[in-house]
Formats: sequence, structure tokens, C-alpha cells
Amino acid sequence: MDMENIGLENEIVQIQQLLESKKAQLKEGGNVVEKSNEISEKEIIRDVIGQRIKFFRNQSSQTETESESKSNISPVPPVESPAYLSPELKDKVQELVNICFTDSIEQAVKQAKALDNPALIDALHDALIDEVHAALIERGKLQKVV
Repeated sequence: MDMENIGLENEIVQIQQLLESKKAQLKEGGNVVEKSNEISEKEIIRDVIGQRIKFFRNQSSQTETESESKSNISPVPPVESPAYLSPELKDKVQELVNICFTDSIEQAVKQAKALDNPALIDALHDALIDEVHAALIERGKLQKVV
């Protein structure tokens, strides 16, 4: 295995375990998630990655007050294509995704947070969902819906 991919590789394994755990919880609760239902699996991946990003984001800002964090949030207009493809964010998001692959999601979130741009963190979240989803399909852990 390529040493530069170990950071995200470990993250993907953990996300895969959380995905399987969430699917099992949904089945126990009566909400059966079909294996061929890509949207449901992708929504679970979105939730899992979102929780990790939120954890790392909160962990690095324990000294920040609630009012400070609210004043830094600017509304992001809805776009038809993923936010990480917008010209303003594309290069920086790719740089952060590369950090996820070479280091960890935590390190990428720390760097994104340092830039004080909530839209960038949201775009990173969206990009990681697609990256992790594609990796799980490639490994045969999820089925691609045609």
C-alpha cells in the first residue's frame, strides 16, 4: 500500500465500520436499507463524515464562544453542482482532500477551520462523501446503482 494513502485509508476503514453499524441499527429499528439503494447508503456516509467533521471542528475550537462561531457563519446560496466544484473553492478543496489522503480528515478540518470559511468546510464534507462512497464501491463494500 502506498504510504501517502494511509491517512484516508484508516479513515475509510473506520467510516466503513460505522456505515455497517448504522445500517444494522436501521434494520433493527425496522427501517431496512436495501443494499442497492445508493441514496440511502450515501446519506449514511454523509451523516458519518458529517459527525467526524463536526467532532474535529468542535475539538479544535473548544475555546471559541457560541456567539463568535455564529457571527462567522455566512449563508451559502444553493447551487446545482456540488459546492466543491465552484471555481472559488475547487483548488482549496482539492488541497484539503489531498491532506485527507496523506494525513487525516482531522488535519484537513483543522486547516479549513483556520481559514475561517464555513463554505469551505461544507465543500470539503461534500467532496469527502463522494470520495469515500467511490472508494467503498471500488472495494466492493457498496454496490453501484446504474
